[in-house]
Amino acid sequence: MEEMFSGCSSLTGGDFTLIMLLLNDNITNISKMFSGCRGINAEIKYDLFRHCPNVTNITSFAENTSLSGGIYSRCDNYPGTFDFIPNV
Repeated sequence: MEEMFSGCSSLTGGDFTLIMLLLNDNITNISKMFSGCRGINAEIKYDLFRHCPNVTNITSFAENTSLSGGIYSRCDNYPGTFDFIPNV
């Protein structure tokens, strides 16, 4: 998955739902996954990486990315985006 969507443009919430279907426990590296993307018009879902417990590298995950939504931080009501990845 390293750099899989790097340089993409115009992702929406529906795209992230489809991306979740591609993710599984065989994935160990999401480095630069969304690096350099433009016009992302969605938030990166808090459970995007629910099925990826073996990831060990998230370096520059969204480096130089234009994101109009956000990346969830942990709060009382829900986990943060990276909380499902215990090894990072």
